[in-house]
Amino acid sequence: MASINAISKVLRSSMQPLCQTLKSSLVALLLMAAVFLLAGPVQAQTLAELSPSEIVAKRQQVFEAIEKTFKQLRFNVVNQRTTDLQQAQSDAQRLVQLSNFLPVLFTQPATAAGRVQESHAAPEVWTESTHFKRELNEFLDRMGRIDEELRFGSLNQAADMIDVTAKSCRQCHRLFKTR
Repeated sequence: MASINAISKVLRSSMQPLCQTLKSSLVALLLMAAVFLLAGPVQAQTLAELSPSEIVAKRQQVFEAIEKTFKQLRFNVVNQRTTDLQQAQSDAQRLVQLSNFLPVLFTQPATAAGRVQESHAAPEVWTESTHFKRELNEFLDRMGRIDEELRFGSLNQAADMIDVTAKSCRQCHRLFKTR
């Protein structure tokens, strides 16, 4: 567990600048291996070893974990106005860790056409990649701010940021997710 936490801290501290300069496939492969180790009970593989369907499955796995954790955090902090700050902090840290894998999972389309049948990613993820990356970076920033507010015990500010984030999630899904 200590090594996973160490990997998470390194990835968290270096992910944003790395996302903007992520041109080296070696870096992408190393980060993808970390995703597989942290995102679920899957053996670490390189991106090159995965089929387009497997890449999509990894993306969906991370999004499902984010959705589940975010809903729980929102229920506890916004709806219930929890006094269990430790659980809220733990959920926020998990969200930051999971969210930081998203830029890696969207470094390239799953196929040359930009989509596989199982994917819910709209082609605009790649055709309007600047807009998508901006939205994704704002999401990462919000996750960091929620985590920070909870680390400092600011439940009201965290609740406000959780609500803002939930609204931005819906907007992003309307723009970049197919149904």
